[in-house]
Amino acid sequence: MTPLDWHLCGAGFGGVLCGASALLSYWLALKLLKKGPVGTLAAMVSGLVLRSAIGLGGPALAFTLLGGWSAEVTDKMAFWFWVLAAYLLSLMIELPLLIRRLPKAKPLETGKG
Repeated sequence: MTPLDWHLCGAGFGGVLCGASALLSYWLALKLLKKGPVGTLAAMVSGLVLRSAIGLGGPALAFTLLGGWSAEVTDKMAFWFWVLAAYLLSLMIELPLLIRRLPKAKPLETGKG
């Protein structure tokens, strides 16, 4: 594979798999947020697991199948740079959308007055 192929593969696998994991994580979080404080915690943990398994595990499997372990160091770095960029971009898009959906906190009553 040429160096350009590693860039394209990293961008492709990273974009598709990180995007898919972000959509799945967002959908699941919307469902879990309706369950109260426990749902919020479950949404956070499930999002982390889904992103790790699909968004990073998928490209790791593709990297292994493409023979990435025998590639040049710069080719490996290019592949993982694009995967990481896709991961962070999907996270930057998903988090503000989720934050807007969080339930509003009620003010604490201190009893002083």
